[in-house]
Amino acid sequence: MAGRRSSFYNMGGRLFLVLGMHRSGTSVLTRALRIMGARLGDEHLHAHPCNPKGFFEDADLNSFNKRLLKEMNSAWRDPRPIDIVALKRLSAGAVGLQALALLKEKTGKDSALALKDPRMCRLLPFWRPVLAAAGLDVHCLVALRHPKSVAASLRQRDQLVEERSHALWIAHTLDALVHSEGLPRLCVDYDILMQTPKHQITRLGQFLNARPDKAELNLFLADFLDNGLRHHTVTPHADNAGGDCAVFAGRLYENLRLAAIDKLDLESPRFQRSLRLRQQEAIALCGNLP
Repeated sequence: MAGRRSSFYNMGGRLFLVLGMHRSGTSVLTRALRIMGARLGDEHLHAHPCNPKGFFEDADLNSFNKRLLKEMNSAWRDPRPIDIVALKRLSAGAVGLQALALLKEKTGKDSALALKDPRMCRLLPFWRPVLAAAGLDVHCLVALRHPKSVAASLRQRDQLVEERSHALWIAHTLDALVHSEGLPRLCVDYDILMQTPKHQITRLGQFLNARPDKAELNLFLADFLDNGLRHHTVTPHADNAGGDCAVFAGRLYENLRLAAIDKLDLESPRFQRSLRLRQQEAIALCGNLP
């Protein structure tokens, strides 16, 4: 949980990047970062019945990433691999300069900024050079949620079939972890956060070297968290029965959940090697979905 020491009241130049599959608790995790003194941006996507307390997702970043995915002939519902070479080429040109200007506009204040858009998981090869050029101190928070819970939520919201949802979970999760290598990162499990919020906030503070604000913490616990809005829950070791993607996703989740309880080192060379092997398996597995 290494990170640069900083004062709660002076965290300029820091960016907390929230990664994770759609419907994985990224909004709750982003909102929790306000307890650490982070700004959540100035113009968010509007709340929606599927997320009544808000997405905490910057509208400009969301729009930029949608255009970028379209440029790559992709979309958030497409689990197929995205051309990394093409993303890096875009990053080195005019589009990268536009992204840098956007980032500087968002981060040019004295406090840390928290940015969240699940599309970032797939687009990190584009954003990594931009983040480096901006000279920001970047910490990644990777939101985890059982893939069966995610699939149930996406079936209700978007009528997605389960196997496609599992393929999307795999693609977003593996891309987030593989392409954030070298940056400080912490896995946070949505269900664990909902069950033991105080412990997870303490864990966040230790990772970010930031002091939680007591008033913000009390507001988060009393007025924001609502288990009644968590409609889909699956036990951690639930049966992974289903299609090939469901089985793969369930096994990957069980492994990664160990990181969320601090029993797996994401930075170990052995884990990094296994992650890349799994990504190659996933490309073959998920890239052929109709």
